Amino acid sequence: EGIVREPGDVDMGLILGIGFPPFRGGILRWADTVGLPNLLARLKKYEHLGARFQPTEQMRKLAAEGKGFYPDA
Repeated sequence: EGIVREPGDVDMGLILGIGFPPFRGGILRWADTVGLPNLLARLKKYEHLGARFQPTEQMRKLAAEGKGFYPDA
């Protein structure tokens, strides 16, 4: 949040850096495809495992507004 300018920068970094499957378009594109409300529901099951499984405020805000990380989502 506030570290990169565009979601594509995050997606490209994870595709090239850790090998996230390129056919999914990157983690943020995948999140938009799945739908943030659905992703938040999935994460809820794992919140007790620690902060890395807790959604960010930005994710919650976008989901509440019916938006995604990409403008066309």
